[in-house]
Amino acid sequence: MYVLESIKDGSRYIGSTHDVAHRLDRHNAGFYPPTEKHRPWKVILEEEHPTRTSANRREEFLKTGRGKDVLKKLKI
Repeated sequence: MYVLESIKDGSRYIGSTHDVAHRLDRHNAGFYPPTEKHRPWKVILEEEHPTRTSANRREEFLKTGRGKDVLKKLKI
């Protein structure tokens, strides 16, 4: 599970993958329309989870209002 932040405008993107470095390269290359306009990106949080289900639950939580508050408190 990872959180990206746009260097251009500060927007954030939350996702999950088994290879964060590869996914970051693809985001920065413009392969994903939702993130294309906000390039370039940097990784601000990376978490390992024992299962895909666990990673997806964490991703879903961080996309909620409460989850966004947690990210703000981390000061990342």
